[in-house]
Amino acid sequence: MPHETNNPKNNSKKTSIITISGIVQGVGFRPFVWQLANDMGLKGEVLNNGQGVQVILNFCEGEQEKFLKRLEAETPPLAKITKIKTSAALKFRPFQSFTIRPSEQSEMQTQISPDATTCKACIKEITSPNENRYRYPFTNCTHCGPRLSIIYEAPYDRRATSMAPFKMCDQCQKEYENPGDRRFHAQPIACPNCGPVLELKWLSETTEPSIDINQEDAIKNVAELIKAGFIGAIKGLGGFHLCCLASDSALVETLRKRKKRSNKAFALMCKDSTQAKEIGLFSEEALTQLESPAAPIVLVKKRFAKEGSDRLPEAIAPGLHEIGIMLPNTPLHHLLLAEFDEPLIMTSGNLSNMPQLITNEEAQTELRDVADFALLHNRLITNRVDDSVVRASAKQISILRRARGYAPASISLPKGFEETPDLIACGAELKSTFCMLKNGEAILSQHLGDLEHVPTFEAYQQTIALYTDLFEFQPEFRVIDEHPEYLSSKLGEGQSEKDQIPLIKTQHHHAHMASALGENNHGLNDGNCLGLILDGIGYGEDGTIWGGELLYGDYTEFKRIGALEGVPLLGGSAAVKEPWRNLYSHCEQTLGWREIECQYGDLSVVKHMREKPLSTLNAMMKKGINSPMSSSCGRLFDAVAASLELSLDEVTYEGEAAMQLEALVCPQIYNEFSKEELYKAEYECDGQIKKVNFAPMWEALFKDLNQQKSKSYIATKFHKSLTYILLDWIKGAVHTLEIEEKLNGPDNKLKIALSGGCFQNNTLLENLALLLEKNGFIPIIQSELPANDGGISYGQALIAAARHLKS
Repeated sequence: MPHETNNPKNNSKKTSIITISGIVQGVGFRPFVWQLANDMGLKGEVLNNGQGVQVILNFCEGEQEKFLKRLEAETPPLAKITKIKTSAALKFRPFQSFTIRPSEQSEMQTQISPDATTCKACIKEITSPNENRYRYPFTNCTHCGPRLSIIYEAPYDRRATSMAPFKMCDQCQKEYENPGDRRFHAQPIACPNCGPVLELKWLSETTEPSIDINQEDAIKNVAELIKAGFIGAIKGLGGFHLCCLASDSALVETLRKRKKRSNKAFALMCKDSTQAKEIGLFSEEALTQLESPAAPIVLVKKRFAKEGSDRLPEAIAPGLHEIGIMLPNTPLHHLLLAEFDEPLIMTSGNLSNMPQLITNEEAQTELRDVADFALLHNRLITNRVDDSVVRASAKQISILRRARGYAPASISLPKGFEETPDLIACGAELKSTFCMLKNGEAILSQHLGDLEHVPTFEAYQQTIALYTDLFEFQPEFRVIDEHPEYLSSKLGEGQSEKDQIPLIKTQHHHAHMASALGENNHGLNDGNCLGLILDGIGYGEDGTIWGGELLYGDYTEFKRIGALEGVPLLGGSAAVKEPWRNLYSHCEQTLGWREIECQYGDLSVVKHMREKPLSTLNAMMKKGINSPMSSSCGRLFDAVAASLELSLDEVTYEGEAAMQLEALVCPQIYNEFSKEELYKAEYECDGQIKKVNFAPMWEALFKDLNQQKSKSYIATKFHKSLTYILLDWIKGAVHTLEIEEKLNGPDNKLKIALSGGCFQNNTLLENLALLLEKNGFIPIIQSELPANDGGISYGQALIAAARHLKS
């Protein structure tokens, strides 16, 4: 923990100012300090200001040190201290007691707490009939409840939140003002007498409710409607969810049809971890994440494989081996789930590819044809915050979508970045986030979605404006991706011109590498590393589409020392949605499609491909029309999936084919393959770039298809083969370019950052990392930030800061 101390000559009695920075507002930190000081018999005062929490303390010799030691050791559960600065430069100022002062307005330098799931004490209250807040769905305290989702501005006080219109009753006021109460200065404090209320609205124009929806207990009414087979829109912390029975396969299909979400998996909400463990295979770490204050959706392997009376339908997550499970994260959800002995589907309240809805008016209009009813309330959601998604295996945690429960908690910068200028990095096009650097910390926005959809792009701009006001932010630089057509890049460039501040452009895959290095505290001056970046599409420095890259460099610059052999991206963006195009491109480029037709013409996949406009694609390749060269590893996964006729014609969501391919991997078969049995590749140098040619792999793969090897056999063999192909490629590139002596890790090992969307494939990530470690490398893996484009903005920010600091 960083401490800055300025102590003059000792006196018997002293007064010091202690400033605590981090997540220290809205988490019960001031009452904690009050209780600690009173317990130690100290006098002074504590208050919130723009820097965090300020303590003015009277003390004698040794007392301040003991106070600071306990301050760090006994911190409230939602608090996170990043810095403590102490100064004893004041003239002794006697206090009669220790008090809590009102907040001060000053420049915003503190962090804002993420929303937190309901604590055990509040759950006990809402389930105890003798409590004032029995069955009250907006119960909260300083240890739980809404934060980011209700705040307008800082400091975090009630007047600056959407709770401002709700005047506290006498009992709530008494709790709010009592430093010994866990609701002391809990800004969203409320009870049935003075707080928000629920309202149940019928939306459907084609069906009628099965009960009287005007009965007093709205949550029991909702439970009855769900049990009767209706679909509901439930207003939660950061937006609406669509909810229905998970056990009814016909109802699941109805929801898919209405939401226009044909295949993408739905998340489940379970009432407790016991129920969750009946559905998914949880490691100890996965269970910890499930029960954490962030309460994310946790991806785990399914327990249910076949449908039956006691099984959940495959339609929840079709073709996948994992299921997303979360626990209730508000009192409303706890009360609702308590009415069921089975999990509920709880998916984002929107039409596919649109932002999650947050207002009552939007829900009643936009979801009228999706949900039969809506459970509304009159507390405004000021900031849209989606559910976070985490995968926690036995070996590591990976955040795949960083939103509710995590954002906007700041991220520490690596050593050497302490004096970084204030800047904003605009992120990428898909899975967009933006990142602000201020006061030596990174503030990463919540996941905002794909900017190619107009409502999402509008929400992206609104969120930037909100954060700018919230953190009183004035950037000295803006940072964008080099891709000229990214909307985030166009917006950033326009804003830079408007504000007359410098614009810094970063290469997409370099930003991936920087993001991984930064998260793992690779310092500004710690030297060069390797970066293996595997993703779908990123704009390359040579004007082609990159996506399977081996880089060597640091934060300021890099060299491309390796790449997967480029193949035409037939139809441009159409190839992302239609895997058959990638299969044809890879086969035509390596073996030649005529050769495949001659040898394997009886295969069903080859027969299916005859129905495609292959002659048109040939003409496009020959003339170079809408067929840019691409080294994308993501498209390689699509091509292999297509060869097994997985989403051959079209994917319905990003990554669908690759996820289906991974779902076929059999761990037992994986372990039985020897290296000699695996698919092979060829390696060749193109100038200073080591290339990987997959022709031998495709030849062997079609032989396996012709021998009627199972899809699981081929998918498993491909995954293991790819790890060894990548390892041999990396070792060859390092040797060829003679960079072995430029080592920067412990025991003279070379660090290699693994980033890009393909590393959401857990089979690839875990096995490749293990293989690299066994062969003398130090794999750098992303955990707290997404390896996909959701982490790009953090990497962009570090690159720009490094260039400025070293210029």
